Amino acid sequence: MLDWFGSKLVQPFILELDARSDVQLKRAVESAMIYLQKHYMDDISLDSCAEHTGLNAVTLSKWFKQVTGTNFIDYLTELRMDKAKELLQQTELKINDVAIAVGYQHSYFNRIFKKHLGTTPSQYRELSRSG
Repeated sequence: MLDWFGSKLVQPFILELDARSDVQLKRAVESAMIYLQKHYMDDISLDSCAEHTGLNAVTLSKWFKQVTGTNFIDYLTELRMDKAKELLQQTELKINDVAIAVGYQHSYFNRIFKKHLGTTPSQYRELSRSG
């Protein structure tokens, strides 16, 4: 009787709960990613993004890493670097204006850009246009 109860009632219930939590997890992370794509240029933090998604920062951080395979700040930095590369290639904006457009102060932008791409923003612009 216990085996039947476990296999026919408890096990399906547990599977359903697992499926629902996976969906909730993915929806929350998707919401965070959309929020980041819309607000990457703002002064954004894990806390502000967690507040937007209705989660606490620890939970969002854990779920974000679980779903995307990368942590929150690395994802935000990569998003900002991709936008900066686009602006450097496609516009005549000054480097300082590109920095501000992607959410950084000028001096920090230069350091982080060089750290991630191995070249300064101005060198990147020259290389992307010449080759």
